[in-house]
Amino acid sequence: MSSWYAATPLITLREALNRHWPKRDHASDGFIGDARHAAIKSDHNPDPTSNPPGCVRGGDYDADGIDAGFVAEHLRQLGHAGDYRLAHGGYVIFNGRIAGDWTGWQWVPYTGSDDHSGHIHVTTAAAADREAGPWAFLEVAPAPAQHPVEHPGRVPAHDGTGHDASFRAELGDQGPKIEALQHELNVRFPAYSHLEEDGVYGPETSDVLDEFAHRAAHENGTPAADRQGLEDADGDNIGPRLARALDRHSVI
Repeated sequence: MSSWYAATPLITLREALNRHWPKRDHASDGFIGDARHAAIKSDHNPDPTSNPPGCVRGGDYDADGIDAGFVAEHLRQLGHAGDYRLAHGGYVIFNGRIAGDWTGWQWVPYTGSDDHSGHIHVTTAAAADREAGPWAFLEVAPAPAQHPVEHPGRVPAHDGTGHDASFRAELGDQGPKIEALQHELNVRFPAYSHLEEDGVYGPETSDVLDEFAHRAAHENGTPAADRQGLEDADGDNIGPRLARALDRHSVI
């Protein structure tokens, strides 16, 4: 179809993410599918039966610069609780796992060709195409759910999580993993890394990671898809692209 529009809940989710993490990366954001999507059944394609016709119910949101695991888990919980923007037709994919009505809104392995580690995919339910209500969990400071939950994300303001390319951390985190990161940065990049190895991800650590990211953007071993994201990085967040670059240098 030549005319299309994104389902309103997808737009309000994008706006909420932008307010919550104003420095987040947008490289993988998108609603309408490309030629590959147009040739297959996909929620990124406009629905000719919607009212009005042309609604796109699939949205992708870049994982760099946000606590993507936190977001994905809260969306899963909303679907499980029956939020009609997601229940009865919606689903969430992130980091090799998917949750929807057919999984009982529990995470199960996702076997598609793209594991969605670089972005969160959200499909909303047809009944909510025009629902403009807020995503309440993003209207407050980033924090875990009000009751403890196990999820694939990080608990903000604590130590880094994950290993190798799955490592995640952001400004304000502190703990042994941050201290180990600082040590490896000092050992491997003495030309510009002279960090106090105090285990606190502060402005100095951010500055070193910013320098590293900009250098890594131009290295031969850096995938083309990661280059712009590394060039735009400010060092305040270790997301998928920066984690892959650090892993290539055996820093994490």
